[in-house]
Amino acid sequence: MPASASPETVVPVVGEYLVRTHDGSCAAVRVAGTPFSVSEIFDWVERQGLTPAQVVAAHPELSRAAVHAALAYGWSRPDEIPAAPAPHTQTR
Repeated sequence: MPASASPETVVPVVGEYLVRTHDGSCAAVRVAGTPFSVSEIFDWVERQGLTPAQVVAAHPELSRAAVHAALAYGWSRPDEIPAAPAPHTQTR
């Protein structure tokens, strides 16, 4: 690294969009300010075949960046995504 270059720093983008919630005994990672969990969004895109744009069109309270943050979280932590979606997680 040249003497004038500064070291890299991590930019915590995902944290701008996602929050961990605790509902009684259950913890979930959700899109901040919405009822949507990372698991739901991951299911819509990865299992049901919707595009991020289709998810946003069906749920305008989600931004495309928030959907991509949820996907990035799910891809980086697959052990936190349930194998089978809950029955109520169908998109409109």
